[in-house]
Order: sequence, then structure tokens, then C-alpha cells
Amino acid sequence: MTQRLFFILTLAFSAICPSAMAADGELTIGYCNGEMASESRVELTGKGWVSAAIKLPSAALSAYQGNDISAIRAALVNRVNIDTLRVWVRTTLDGEDLASGFLTRNTDPAVAKEWNEVELSNPYTISSDNELYVGLSYHQKLNVQALSFVNTALGGTCWLQLGEDGEWTDCSDNGALGIEAVVTGAQLPDYDLGLLGAEVSPWPAGGATAVKVKLTLANYGLQDVSGFTVALEADPEVYVECHLEQTVASNSSITTTFVVDPGEYTDDETLWSVVLLSVDDGLDANTANNTAQATSVYLKNVFVEEFTTEECVNCPAMATRLHNALAADEQYEEQVAVVCHHAGYYTDTFTQPCDESLTWFYNAGGNTYAPAIMVDRSTRYSSSTTSPLFNTTSESDLTDAFDQALERRANVMVGLSCSFNSDSTQVDVTATCLRKADASLANPRLTVYLTEDDVEAVYQSGATGKYFHQHVIRGYNSIWGEEIPWEGEARSATLGCSFTIDPSWTFSKLKLVGVISNLNADDPTDCEVSNCVSVALTDSSIEKVPDSILTTLIDLSSSEGEEEWFDLHGRRVASPQAGNLYILRQGSTVTKVIY
Repeated sequence: MTQRLFFILTLAFSAICPSAMAADGELTIGYCNGEMASESRVELTGKGWVSAAIKLPSAALSAYQGNDISAIRAALVNRVNIDTLRVWVRTTLDGEDLASGFLTRNTDPAVAKEWNEVELSNPYTISSDNELYVGLSYHQKLNVQALSFVNTALGGTCWLQLGEDGEWTDCSDNGALGIEAVVTGAQLPDYDLGLLGAEVSPWPAGGATAVKVKLTLANYGLQDVSGFTVALEADPEVYVECHLEQTVASNSSITTTFVVDPGEYTDDETLWSVVLLSVDDGLDANTANNTAQATSVYLKNVFVEEFTTEECVNCPAMATRLHNALAADEQYEEQVAVVCHHAGYYTDTFTQPCDESLTWFYNAGGNTYAPAIMVDRSTRYSSSTTSPLFNTTSESDLTDAFDQALERRANVMVGLSCSFNSDSTQVDVTATCLRKADASLANPRLTVYLTEDDVEAVYQSGATGKYFHQHVIRGYNSIWGEEIPWEGEARSATLGCSFTIDPSWTFSKLKLVGVISNLNADDPTDCEVSNCVSVALTDSSIEKVPDSILTTLIDLSSSEGEEEWFDLHGRRVASPQAGNLYILRQGSTVTKVIY
């Protein structure tokens, strides 16, 4: 039976640098939203032509039939050694120019280190459903790095040719190319919101059947869109409608993620489609770009382990590098989990038994040292073939490792949920572990850590003034992880563990880190981490009740519905104790209760 669920979601989103709103009768179409990079890494050696283009699908153009591409905007981050800039419109990358224009160093305006708006000598009238390539070609006398790429583009949207005889290659991985088509006319749509792409991933942190959806949308209309409704479909059983209250400015694109629970278990073989049903502000003029087949993925997070001690004079410098690297990209905050092992160079007050045991990774217990780093316990980030550990004096080494790990796709996932006892001195953790059909871990294990940030050092060598440790391990379920009870071809399994919370710890600084890894007791290079997750105990993903509630005394004997108990911080309580004040939720009723 088809399920129809409706969610109202107010979401924070990642805007891909919107341009200013277009004037009446004019729009720019592209993927960079008017943004321009400050530098480029794309280069042709010596004298010759460099060409690049964006691909505009017919679905994105169908609402503009009868209007003209009158100019092309081309961003150059460098002008030195460029004598000519040509722009053009084609139906194929190597085809004839349907329209073109040019600038040189001597024209007025001249080629500039900025956005160059180049008028076409004969504007191209959009009159068919063909896809178009809108591009630029510049001639260089000597080497120059001039092409602008910003943010992240979709595969197949940006193309590059180095040299007149070079092959065209998909350069979308470099980001969104700085090329935009200027469309003018009297028949431009007020509203045209289109789907550029979608990803759907199981999301056990949101519930056993929850999924995380990533959408990329573009507003090709003259007017801003303040909200829209999409449907997620997985025939024949699942249908979920979601209304997103967020703005997509004219001439801009956004990438947004949100979590919904369709109420049915789905895995990586589920075929999802996403349909844009409506926009809040008016009629969507173009339905041809309102459907996208979603890619089914398991999102990859990164697990970082630092070996550090208070005896280590060089460890504060590494801790600073790691801190700065984690702060370099907002994505790292959500997708990089860190724990610190106080071992490798003597031990200290914060050393746990697991820390000393894990020095096995130093070439199976060889020459230990600190500071040292492991990323996913993988040798791909280390110069050694026998140990996954490495040391670095460069923040870029760390961010490069994070980026490489995030580019990979996972075949397992883990989500953590929590409940607390009456005085929040114990947290009970339930881990949900998912695996794809092709998951190939020989001996999969789950390790759960409880960590604390901003812990004042007792005495830290190499530091002046007060020093605070991050990612300090306060507890763990097992040194090498518990065996995950996947049975047969089952895709889902759950495990539980509990941690005692010391009152001296700062609750708001506590996090849970769940890690799925392989275990080969004979080979430290065969213990790679497949995926992980990090959840703050105060995180909103841990279910809490609203702050705005009434304080009352009620007769529990007259209550109806399932009882859900929370402490005064809004954390779920498994076993309320007599004489204490709690929050009670029964159905839609929420009250404060003396138990």
C-alpha cells in the first residue's frame, strides 16, 4: 500500500554563491552564480588556445524558446599573456559556432582580469529543444592560469580542451566554471525552478528507516522562490512529500540536504526519483526540468585518530594544525570525527587502556612516537606500506587527506541514538549499522567512543599558559570493537552500550563517535575504517521535547497514551525515579511532572 507522508521542514542550506537578481527581461544561466575564483590551477604549457564550456540541457532551456542568448559572461582570474578571448554557442563541443563574439587586448572594452561580458555579433534565438554548449576560447602567448572554478559542479556540466587538437574532457570536478549565458527577451518566465541532481542515502542517525536527501536546484526565473514542495518516490511502496521553506534567488542555485523518514526500510538498491511538485510563489513555467533520478549512496565520513601526550613537546603544534584543518571547511565539522589516544610518547593522566593497545599500529608495535595521525586507519595517506600512521608539519596534508577520504563512497553506515538515566549520569547508546549488498569487510567491528573537548591539561610540554585538550577519550565499548551481528544477507544490525558520565565532565562538550572498521589481528594495514559518525550529546538529532512547556502536577493514573520521560534538559530518561521533576510527553501533550 502506498504511503503518503507530509513534512514541513525549515532548513539551513548551502547556497552556491547567488548572483544579484536579474533585471526584467534579462537572465544569466550557468552554474557559478556570478562567483569568480581568485586563482586557477588549469594551465596549457606554451603558446596556444584553451577552450572551456558549460553544457545547458534542453530541459533547462525549454522555457526560454523565443528569447535570445545575446551575450556571454566569461570570468578570467588572470589576463597576463592572453591576447584574444572568444565566446561562442554550439550544439556540440566540436561543432560550428551558432553565434560568437570576441575581445582582444586592444578592443574597447579589452580583455580583463574579471568578468568579461562579450556581446554576440548575431544573438542566438532559442528555438529548439537541443542542448547547447556555451563556451570561451582564449589565446595565450605563454603559460597562464586563467579559468575560474568555484564550489562544486555536477558531473557533465563543465568541459575543457587544452590546445586546438586536444580532447574535450569533463572538468566538473574542478568546480563550477565561470561562464554564463545572458538571455534577453520579452518571454522570460517569472518562475522556473529546476532540479539539477539528487542523492539519497540511508541515515540511521535519524531512525531505522530515515534517509538523507541532497538536492541541487537552479532558479531560472525572473523572480525569487521562497519555498517549494518536492516528492520522493520509490515504487511501489514509498511516497513522501516534503515542503522546504527556503529561498532560491533568481539566477542562483542551491544545494540543500534534509532528513525524512518514509516509514519503509530502503537500501542502496532502492530506485528513488525526486519530483518538484510546485513553488510557493506562483506557477512553475517549465515542468521539463522538474524530475531527477536520484543517485543512491552511502555518505562517507572520515575518522581521524591523533596520538598525543602531555610529555610530547611537539604535540601542541600538531593539535593546532589539526584544529585549523578541521576549521578550514564547514563540511569537515559534520563529516570528520576525531579521537585522541594519549600514547605513543610515554603516557599521561588521560591515557586509556585502548590508547596503549593501539600503538600496535606503529608497524605492529614498533617505534612509537607522538604526535602521529591516522586517517581511516589507511596507509593511502601514509608514506609507509606497513603502518597507517604519519606525521606532518602541514595543514594542507591534513585537508588533502580529508578531501581524498570524503571523495570515496562507503558501503557501510552507522547511526547513534541515546537515552539517559534520571540524573544524566549514564547514557545508553544504540548503534544502527547498515551495509550494502557488496560490502566486503571480512571481520566488521563497531567501536563507540565517548569523548570530551576543552579539557584543561595537567601539564603540557611545549605549551605556554593554559592548554586545553580536544577529543579526549572518556570511555569506549571495546578496544578493537564489538562484532557486528549481521546475519545472512541482512542489511541492518543494532548493538548497544552504556557509559557512565562523571559529574566533573562538561556535558555540553561530550560527543559520541561510532566507527565501523575491519579487524585483522595479524595485519595493521588490514584494519581500515569504512565509515563513522560523530554525535554531540546535546545535538538536536537526540530527541528532545520543546522548551515551551507548562509546569503542572497531574494524576498519572488518568493519563492515556505511551509515556515518554525526559529530564529538565530535554534528554530522554529510561527510568524516572520518585520525587524528581521530569518532562512527560503523551501523544501531543507535554507537561512537567513530579514523579
